[in-house]
Amino acid sequence: MPSGRVKGSEEEEVAADERAEEDEQTASSDVEETVEETAAASSEEEPFRAPEFRPAYMDEGRPSEAAAPPPGDAFFVTVNGSDGAVIHRFDEPAKAKAFVERLLDEGIAEGDVAAFAARKLTLHVSHRPVVTLLTSEE
Repeated sequence: MPSGRVKGSEEEEVAADERAEEDEQTASSDVEETVEETAAASSEEEPFRAPEFRPAYMDEGRPSEAAAPPPGDAFFVTVNGSDGAVIHRFDEPAKAKAFVERLLDEGIAEGDVAAFAARKLTLHVSHRPVVTLLTSEE
């Protein structure tokens, strides 16, 4: 009866192979259906957009949007032009910033614009006597 066992095990192997082939066919048809469903769903959605990506090195040295304005009582913006430099004074840093942004949008070169923050200084004034030497005739 050893031949029966071998024959039985061969039949079992063949049956197992057939089941494996059926499973593969079922799995591949499931994958095809999933691909078709995904393609149909993607055609109804928005068109593909590349993810927004900005390397960190592009922002080095750039002030953050929430950066605190420099301390100062007055803010000056100088604009170099063909007829010399023109100085503009602002009491608020936001106004100076908006002015510089407008200049750059209008096409003024970045190198022709400079901004300064200034602090009011306390003045100490002392009077000195002024001596004038006069002759007796005067």
